[in-house]
Amino acid sequence: MVDFAIENHFHCVTAEEFAIEVPSSAGGFHRVTFSRANRGPSMVNWNCTCKSFWFRKDCRHVREAKKSHCGWMSFIDGDQVLRDEDGHAFCPRCGGPVKSMRWAV
Repeated sequence: MVDFAIENHFHCVTAEEFAIEVPSSAGGFHRVTFSRANRGPSMVNWNCTCKSFWFRKDCRHVREAKKSHCGWMSFIDGDQVLRDEDGHAFCPRCGGPVKSMRWAV
């Protein structure tokens, strides 16, 4: 029987869920969302409110949103969380909030 060690690793909150408004070429905005929740054949889902995404499952808005998405995970990407003078942890890439997750390794 294999023994696993339990380790705590941090990840940016954007690695779980992320949402952004991307300007539309026709004026206005489209909402682009990312979720790691299993909502189909993939564990990673990008969605956009535009018609192009509805038909093709890809669009300019999603490609633009991916440029702003951090998605850092210490277990996968390396690096360690940074801490301020009060000891609060934050993401080393974007400076945003982080969460801790337990991994069996």
